[in-house]
Amino acid sequence: MRLPHKPKRLLCGAALLNLAAVFHGSETSTIQFDDVSSVSNIAFVTRNSATPNKNQIEAVVAGVALLVSGVLRLTLPTVRLGALVVRSRAIDTLTLVVAGGLLIGLAATFPTG
Repeated sequence: MRLPHKPKRLLCGAALLNLAAVFHGSETSTIQFDDVSSVSNIAFVTRNSATPNKNQIEAVVAGVALLVSGVLRLTLPTVRLGALVVRSRAIDTLTLVVAGGLLIGLAATFPTG
């Protein structure tokens, strides 16, 4: 879509004003936190894993979603896929399946704890 010259100028002007506003207040301030855990009498331990190996279950879910997307890209017609269509059917399917498999493999292999 081609924009007329005036909206382009407006967008450029808005971007420049935004940059000026960001860099205008660029004085650095230091935020300091005090460690009050010893005096608060709170013992806090994080155990956020569903498995004893502390595998990243969330990454497995994302990997499965990529695998399902790859299967959908392979089986459904192009008009029904929308944003899943990027390149050819073979390249899209291969990319999604390989990325999903790698993500599942990495999540199952590397423990965090």
